[in-house]
Amino acid sequence: MPIVEEIHKLPPEVAKTLRTTTLKTIMNPEWMRSAKCPVCLCVDLDGQVGWTADGIEKLVPVTEGEYGPRVAIWRILNLLDKHEIKATFFATGWWAENYPETIKEMHKRGHELANHSYGHIDPGLQKREEEEQSLRRTNKIIQELTGQVPLGFRAPSGEYSSSTIRLLQEVGIVYDSTCSADDIPYWWVIDGKAINLLEIPFTWILDDAPHSMFSFYPLYPLMKSPTDLYDLWTSEFDGLYNYGRCCVLTVHPEFVGRPNRIMMLERFIQHVKSFKDAPFVKMIDLFRHWQQRYPPGKE
Repeated sequence: MPIVEEIHKLPPEVAKTLRTTTLKTIMNPEWMRSAKCPVCLCVDLDGQVGWTADGIEKLVPVTEGEYGPRVAIWRILNLLDKHEIKATFFATGWWAENYPETIKEMHKRGHELANHSYGHIDPGLQKREEEEQSLRRTNKIIQELTGQVPLGFRAPSGEYSSSTIRLLQEVGIVYDSTCSADDIPYWWVIDGKAINLLEIPFTWILDDAPHSMFSFYPLYPLMKSPTDLYDLWTSEFDGLYNYGRCCVLTVHPEFVGRPNRIMMLERFIQHVKSFKDAPFVKMIDLFRHWQQRYPPGKE
């Protein structure tokens, strides 16, 4: 599609500048707990719908998603307990609805539950009312299971529609983790004014999916070995630590929960813990720090 046509699909306030942030980053941000590089460990709970949202509904690939709630999530929870880490779980409403005991267990162990829409469908493929229904339905399911309304969001497939940002505000989301314009949090800007929606940046470098999916997905032609992935993640963390930024690591149970990869994840955790000023924090705690230290428009 020509770029001009693509721009017209964006919200007018974004299309006008193709910019989501203020003009310049904060070079030396102040973090909580005297940290130099806080680390957010995020787990995206897609389950089977992560393997059907693109129209492929073959049983064998779908069982890859089923491995997540059946096997992998318990390994992840036990690993987090072992290292006394609290994580943020971005749950699709479908996972929460079909595996409620896992959601209750995450909440019981002190982890944060955030919204990953309902069926892992690209919001750009939904009508506005469908996207809104997916957001509200997921919020409702998680609230009924945990007693708490999710305050964070990550877009399924890493994509927005022209309505996403407005809808997030309408349903009470206060932070998003989908975009990549910085490596520290930043407030979304609309009509030149910062709004109360914080972006905690995501990067594909620190996501296991593009490095772990099978070769029949043409976008992911090769799987990296756990050693390759460990080297990539630790070098990226080391760079973020050097510059005093934040590190947002994203994993999926069906990938990282495999035996060799869960062992690799533990190696990465041990590497991070060797730095005394790189604490693991939940995303909601990072949001609350940023809101207090750098409120919208006061960066």
